[in-house]
Order: sequence, then structure tokens, then C-alpha cells
Amino acid sequence: MGPTIDVEEFLGVEDGKGVGWGGADCHFARRHSVGFEYFSLERSGGVSDTFSPPIQISDIFIEGGAIDTFYNTTVSRLTYGYSIDGSITEIDADVTWQPREHFGFGAGFRYFKTSVEGANSSLNGEFDFEYIGPTFYVHVTF
Repeated sequence: MGPTIDVEEFLGVEDGKGVGWGGADCHFARRHSVGFEYFSLERSGGVSDTFSPPIQISDIFIEGGAIDTFYNTTVSRLTYGYSIDGSITEIDADVTWQPREHFGFGAGFRYFKTSVEGANSSLNGEFDFEYIGPTFYVHVTF
């Protein structure tokens, strides 16, 4: 493996980004519901420069040039819910408060981590991505 490269610092990729998250629930019986959620994150950056010290990847030294990077991920999720005493708790640490029959509020916590390692191929390397943070939303059902 070569050196660790901090893409936020070295390539100018944002180290924090607010993104959209959406979903819908359908209550089909007194305590049952199904839902769909969607999340998308796109990050990119790049640099065109002379590198001092040069970047070393295996036995190759890169002294200058242009490097561009991007990371795009989309997560879609279908859920089933069963409410107890008017509240719904999901495994992803969401809590929903529904003071009216078709309207409520929610808050939760998201954690997402990806780790990929490639070896013994033409592309040796490692990719790690971690997302952690709160979520707040309005819950509308009909």
C-alpha cells in the first residue's frame, strides 16, 4: 500500500456537506406502515499543481500534474413499521412523534461506513468512507 492521502486537505474536497434526504410512509392498517427513503451524496475535488514532496504510489513518483476525484453514492431503502403507543422507532435510531393523525416530526442519527480494499489486481489500494450525523424531518402521511 502507498501513503494515505487526505482528499479533503490535498484535493480540496469539502470535509462536510449538507445533503438532502427524503422519504414517504403509508399507513395501511391501525399500527402498520411501509416506507421508502432516499439519500444521495456527491463529492468531488481536484488539484493541478507541482507536488512537493512528490506523491509516491508504489514505485512511481508523481511530481506534478492534475488529479481529479469524485465519490457518488445513492442509498434507497424500503421499510416496514409497526407503531407502539403512537410512536415509531426504526433500527437506524430514528424517533418519530406524531401529534396529529397525518402529521409528525422526527429526529434521528445516521452512521454509514464503507471500506473497500483491492489487492492482487491492476488497481491496488484502499477506499474508506464514513458518514455520521443527525437528521431532522417532518413526517406527513396520507
